[in-house]
Amino acid sequence: MTQQPPSASSSTAGFFQAVPILVPQYTNLSSPPEALQSRYSNSLEAWDAKVIARILDLYLPEDATEAIKHVHHLARLALNPPVVKYATDAETNHPVLRPLSTFGVKNKNDPLWTTPGWQKLKEIGYQEGIVSVAYDKSHTTLNRRVQLFAGNHTWSSTGTMTRYPQSMTDGAATLQNKHKSDSDGDQPGRGEVLREAIELVVATRMWLGQADNG
Repeated sequence: MTQQPPSASSSTAGFFQAVPILVPQYTNLSSPPEALQSRYSNSLEAWDAKVIARILDLYLPEDATEAIKHVHHLARLALNPPVVKYATDAETNHPVLRPLSTFGVKNKNDPLWTTPGWQKLKEIGYQEGIVSVAYDKSHTTLNRRVQLFAGNHTWSSTGTMTRYPQSMTDGAATLQNKHKSDSDGDQPGRGEVLREAIELVVATRMWLGQADNG
C-alpha cells in the first residue's frame, strides 16, 4: 500500500486546533460550582492559578469569607464576555494625550482621551474596590494587602492598566486623610481644602458603587 503524501490543511480539512476553555484563576474551595464538582475529583484541580489559592490559604484567616468571595467574584468577572470586550477596546485603542485643541491652543477641557472600554473598566474597578480594599479600615482581622494582591492578580489581565490611576486616586486620598487635622501653618485654609477634597472622594466612590451600570 502506497503512503499518501501529506497535504496542507485548508479551511475545511486538515488539523484544527480545539478552542481552549478558560477557567477562572481562583475558585472558592468551600463552595465549588456543581459543574466543577462533576468534572474534577476535588476543587483544587479546578484552580488555574494554584499559587493564589495557596497564598490566600496561608495568609488569610478562616473567617475571611468576604475577602475570599471577593477574589472568587473577580476571577469570574475578568472572564465575563462584555467585560472582555471592554478590555479589547482598551488594549486596541490606548489613551492619547491631546495637549492642543483643534485651533492650536492649549486643551483645557479633555487633554486625555480614553476609549469607552477604558472608561467602563475604570468604573468597574472602582465599583469592585480593586484598589480601595487596601484602605478599608473596617477590616481589622485580616491583612488587607493580601486581598489587594489577589484581587489585582485576578483582575489585571482584563482591567489592563486602569488600576494605576485608581491607585493614585486612593493613595492621594489616604495622604490627604492623614493630614486633614494638621494646622494650617503659613497656608490659611489648607485644612478646609483637604477636608473638602476628602469628602468629594468619598462621595464619588459611594456614587460609583451605587449607580446602576456604573
